[in-house]
Amino acid sequence: MTISEDVSLTVDGLRLRGFQEVNVTRSMKEATISYGLRVTNPAWSSDAFAVRFAREVELATGTELMCRGTVDEYESECEEEKREVRISGKSKGALAARHPPVKHKTGRIENKDLLAVAKEFTETGVEWRSDVKLPPIPLVQRHPLDSVFATVERYARSLGVMLVGQPDGAILITRGSDKRHGGELAEGVRPMTSFKVKVSQKNKASPTLVRNQRRVGVAASDLRDEQTIYDPSDGRFRPAIIYGETDQDKQSAKNRGEWQRLRMGAFGGLSATIGVAGWRDSDGLLWEPGRLVFLRIPSERIEQDMRIESVTFTQNLKDGTTAELTLVDPNTTGAKSKSGAAGGKRNKSDPGYGVADPNFFGQDTAFGGEAW
Repeated sequence: MTISEDVSLTVDGLRLRGFQEVNVTRSMKEATISYGLRVTNPAWSSDAFAVRFAREVELATGTELMCRGTVDEYESECEEEKREVRISGKSKGALAARHPPVKHKTGRIENKDLLAVAKEFTETGVEWRSDVKLPPIPLVQRHPLDSVFATVERYARSLGVMLVGQPDGAILITRGSDKRHGGELAEGVRPMTSFKVKVSQKNKASPTLVRNQRRVGVAASDLRDEQTIYDPSDGRFRPAIIYGETDQDKQSAKNRGEWQRLRMGAFGGLSATIGVAGWRDSDGLLWEPGRLVFLRIPSERIEQDMRIESVTFTQNLKDGTTAELTLVDPNTTGAKSKSGAAGGKRNKSDPGYGVADPNFFGQDTAFGGEAW
């Protein structure tokens, strides 16, 4: 058991340390980073009561920021002479997920890309960024009770992008990248301490039918459009239906179906849960969702690049400093992969091949089907 990270929580200029347990979770599926802290130190400073009403805090390891956000809950429990305090919260991006825009006069935005839409609707100080090329969207109309995140996420599905929480509290609009972690994760070799491999077929579907109705127009293609997406990895008939969440033409409806097919691979394909010692790779970088890492598990015939979908950092007095990584095939997050679930070559005729490219649906298409 080794404690290797100096974790601190800064609130109102006060730096709190000496936590008996730390948990931090980051995920490509979440627009926020969540954390939990536990302290049983009887010398808990009275100054630390500022945590209960803090507007913003910063959780860091050493000088490296892990989460800038809020304290959602403060709990204090005392039994005889033992006192335990628990603190939990999320990164600042949670404000976009919890609160709707109330100052926007119409809830309607025309001919702006998704990043501009997110910025225009945001009223709580959350920063939005993007590392992918985004086409203009002809029309975005909020649902009256939707939060900013709910509105943006609905259109993100048709664009094949993910909304990922960042340590500084921002939300990044992204797909899988080519960034890598140093070294590899190998069976029987540190830092890997455990692994669990899962191959699930229950969520696979083919064909996927995307049914859509346009906001305006009376042609058959406007009223009852249906696009069919097949999964080439499964020849069985297991249909699924998606009803368009936004105003989509034929091409954008196909895009929506392709993204659904790829994301279902994360739930219905190869995944691995890897336990590692420490929080960092061989280059000293904190494990980061979205990065690639080579996974080698000979006993399960796995030797390929995998993408970190989520990571949970844990530090306590019992187990020391550890992390749990959830790995998925890179294709499921919109990225090129040289190998399939069992190391086989990816077929370039597969419609999902090369999704990491800006024009990843095979042609230069805007949200409404026009050229970028």
